[in-house]
Amino acid sequence: GGMMGMPPTGGPDDPPTIEYEGQSTVFVEGRSIGQTTIQLAWFPDDWMGMPGPSGKTPFFAGSVVTRVWKLDLDVDSDNDDGFDYPKNTAWEEHLEDDAYGIGKMLMVEDTQFTPMRLRLPPGLNVNDPSIEIKLTGTSPQSGVVRLWDDHSGGSLLWSPGTTSFTLKQLKYDPVSGGVTFWMQAITVSDDHDTKRDVDENGKPDDRLVVSIPNLGISKASPFLDGTSVPKLVEGALSDEVKYMVVKPNSFYPNLQLRREMKSALASQGVYAQADLPQFGLKLLDPDELADLRVPDDIIAIIGQPATVPGFKNGVYHEHLTNTYILAFAGTDDVDDIMVDIWQGLGGYTAQYREAMDIGVEVNRAVVARGKTLTTTGHSLGGGLSSAAAVAAGIMADTFNAAGLRIETLYFWPNGIPVIGIHEIYPSSVTRYLNAGGLIDAYYLDWDL
Repeated sequence: GGMMGMPPTGGPDDPPTIEYEGQSTVFVEGRSIGQTTIQLAWFPDDWMGMPGPSGKTPFFAGSVVTRVWKLDLDVDSDNDDGFDYPKNTAWEEHLEDDAYGIGKMLMVEDTQFTPMRLRLPPGLNVNDPSIEIKLTGTSPQSGVVRLWDDHSGGSLLWSPGTTSFTLKQLKYDPVSGGVTFWMQAITVSDDHDTKRDVDENGKPDDRLVVSIPNLGISKASPFLDGTSVPKLVEGALSDEVKYMVVKPNSFYPNLQLRREMKSALASQGVYAQADLPQFGLKLLDPDELADLRVPDDIIAIIGQPATVPGFKNGVYHEHLTNTYILAFAGTDDVDDIMVDIWQGLGGYTAQYREAMDIGVEVNRAVVARGKTLTTTGHSLGGGLSSAAAVAAGIMADTFNAAGLRIETLYFWPNGIPVIGIHEIYPSSVTRYLNAGGLIDAYYLDWDL
């Protein structure tokens, strides 16, 4: 009988085969980058790597070579590799063109070039003129960059515009399938130096796009029925990455490095339940919280729950460092003012209890993902954040925070706290008494 594939030997390392039953078409699915030869062969049923009792030997009817194409452009989009090659992590890949990513940060003052890697199938013919690589840049918003073919300069490959290259011009490595571009920042805009600039002008969105407009096949390969593979397979492959040219000590480099800046922005944004892509802060909706495995009863009190008047909070996925922030809004209505006063008097309030419950359960869900949760809040929100921090054992950044009374951490049967006996969450009182290790409290002469 006929088979698609290589004839078997009977050993465990036999390549996969398909019984040929006269079909005129076999469909091929690409699963990973590479090249595979598919062979049509007839061999006797008693063939086990050598002639059997029949004495018959295989007959080979022909073969085709299939190449699985993929184009993958990578850069250090999470800004934790410095001038090294990108690690090609799933998170880097996610941020490459994501609305909440800021892109790879470059500075005109950099003393080294930054690598950007293009991965193609290995084994391509570097002299094949039909394989055309196009490199395109969006109109620069943050600044102008150039691309070189060597980390020490070498030859200038690209400046803004669209340029086409052959594999040979790009110094394509047929063994690894890799190409390296070296990025250099030439100019930088003033439009994103400060938060006020970003509020007025938005976040810059600069991208580099690599594409292969037509996939070339070196020559026609005849099929058994006399038809052939066309010389060019129409259709483009493309990939893109984001970058941002910045000044030293300007807004975005500080936002990347300083947790308290991200916390302050979240504590401000949560008042309006605002999504903040310009700051890399994604406000999670109920479906996304469910995907994070937050319990349904906790999801019900995240946001602006009608069951707790004046209570307003949100969970942000912070994209610059791939962490999470639980933010609480502060005093903005009469209900909140009464919570402030009652907490100051040592009374029990639902907002503080709900804040602790949310902190514990969201932290449990985040830790199960291998990530970190911090909490933040301003005014009353700072007090709620402090309660969540000591209940869950997480870090808090608070701004002009209301107080947190120790009585809040205990159960209140019959409206009276059972001090020293029944903590709502174990060890929360110990953490309260040593809160300096968990809570960074900022007091500002101006308000958020």
